[in-house]
Amino acid sequence: QLLGNARLQLEDARSQQFSCDVHPGELLLVPAGWQALCTAEDLSVAVWSEHVDMPALRKALAEQGAEEFMESAWAEAPAEAKATPRIASIGQLLEHLCEEAAKAEPRNHHVISPVAFQTFAQDVHAALAAARASSSAAASEQGRACVRVISLASAHERRRMIEGTVFRPLLARGVDAAFHDGVDGRELPLDAQLFRGGQQRLRFQGEDYLVDCSCWPGAAFGPFGVHVVEELERRHAAIFKHEGPDHRNSVCKNALNTTTPGLVGGHLSHAAVWRAALERARTCGLEWVMVLEDDALPDPRLGLDWGGIWDLVAHHVADLRRRCESWDILYVGRYPSGTPEGRRLSSVVVEPGYCCRTQTYCVSRRGLERLAASGLVEHLFHCPQDEVLGSLITNDHINPMLAEKIQAHRPPDWRALAFLHWGLTLQLMDVETSGRAESQVAPC
Repeated sequence: QLLGNARLQLEDARSQQFSCDVHPGELLLVPAGWQALCTAEDLSVAVWSEHVDMPALRKALAEQGAEEFMESAWAEAPAEAKATPRIASIGQLLEHLCEEAAKAEPRNHHVISPVAFQTFAQDVHAALAAARASSSAAASEQGRACVRVISLASAHERRRMIEGTVFRPLLARGVDAAFHDGVDGRELPLDAQLFRGGQQRLRFQGEDYLVDCSCWPGAAFGPFGVHVVEELERRHAAIFKHEGPDHRNSVCKNALNTTTPGLVGGHLSHAAVWRAALERARTCGLEWVMVLEDDALPDPRLGLDWGGIWDLVAHHVADLRRRCESWDILYVGRYPSGTPEGRRLSSVVVEPGYCCRTQTYCVSRRGLERLAASGLVEHLFHCPQDEVLGSLITNDHINPMLAEKIQAHRPPDWRALAFLHWGLTLQLMDVETSGRAESQVAPC
């Protein structure tokens, strides 16, 4: 752990890029594998341990103060750590980190250590405390935003859950929160044969949509022929450089799947929320919308409820506005990044790499306008909608034909933000095996 007058953020171990800001008393998590560093006059460096207890470390720091803490940490350091050459300056530290970065193994972004998640949970609660201490900023967002929960009218059990856990605390805060009736794709006039490489037009609720499956790589006479798996694996290796065989096999298998009526219905459901929110943005001054699917729930590991999630999100959106930080989409719940992430916006928010899932996310007015102008609202592909949104982050896809189409539609400088790791929410299927946890908005 780094402590004291320097805070360094490892941007990319392979390119050896670092940023350095002055934040006295800050702690920095160092990726596993770094060498132990020693103290110096102009910065303090605590000994790194693979089994460090981060909450205990912070507690000791708060109780003892930086100077006494460093002395005790150094006294307890193992002999091999003390044998490490002393670091005399920030420049020397950067040089040392660059040397270590060149030796470091690529980081698998889906592997989140218990220590890292424990630290994230602690940072979440610290951020929530800060949000509630300055509640006026979050309260100001109530008139600028709304919450819409996509749910089939027939999903009675899920709706009862949402009414009790989501609407009750949000309505008590004065937040505009309501259901949006989801679209049951099984009731749409779709030709399933055209899911395997064809195209079909669909008119629904006065809007025209194109279900474009022409890029499906499993077509018998497609451009890949018998080499489709090899091509997808090659593309996966190029895009997801740090991911292992499990991720590769899962992504490549999914790429060969066709769309389903349920996935079409899911897209239409989200698209309808975007359209309605954009209309309110243009007529009533709405600035952003939080979209939930009715299987979203707070990550139980974080100990939050929906009131806390709203307070955190609203506080961060207000802070982004104060700092004039533009954004298009903010993932509140997601899958961990599969490609390198960008800069940190706060202790709990980052510019993510490629990530999926749309059980909880926010779209700004700018994002709504840009999605509408891009054609991505009415243009559906053979893959799930969250995969398309994730591809907007990387501007690429393992299916090169689909990548070209996404790139043609992608709004320039699309900016995604996300809460770290898994975000603040999960899906029911992550925590229970039950009838209500099975997919309902996007059935097969």
